[in-house]
Amino acid sequence: SYGISIGLIPLCLTAGRAALRGGFRPARYYLMAWSVLLASVFLFMLHATSLFRPWAYAYSSIDILRVGIFCEAVLLSLGLADRIQLLRQRASEHQAAAEQARLQAQAAEGELETARRLQQGLMPQSAPVVPGLEIAGRCLPATHVGGDFFQYFERHGRLAICLADATGHAMDAAIPAV
Repeated sequence: SYGISIGLIPLCLTAGRAALRGGFRPARYYLMAWSVLLASVFLFMLHATSLFRPWAYAYSSIDILRVGIFCEAVLLSLGLADRIQLLRQRASEHQAAAEQARLQAQAAEGELETARRLQQGLMPQSAPVVPGLEIAGRCLPATHVGGDFFQYFERHGRLAICLADATGHAMDAAIPAV
């Protein structure tokens, strides 16, 4: 059990260093916490085996370990608080980006509505009156604007009808059709 625990500490330190190099800011707290715990365990073992007793009567071996665990808990709490702050900051950035995207979509929608009104304004509002003929025309694009266009031209008592159908949909088809 102790061998596994002691083996995990270098693994945690290595993972913490890799995370710190990768730009994960709270990793500095995790590294400090594991380092303090490792040092306190080391001092505990030295003190418990009587190899190192600078405070022979002032502190017991378990007190050294308790101080180390307390410091580890404080450092891990600071790391957690830093992580929470980072998550809040990212959430705020994502919220701002989403609002910006919403405003851009709203602006694009307004531009498309203007383009639709302009395109519809280029088409005849009423059909010409020709005796003996019933003429009607209507253009309903699938989206705001489209590649279909028609117009009537009356000149010298003659009627010409212009029909246009550009390939595609939306603005890609609407601009060439007009």
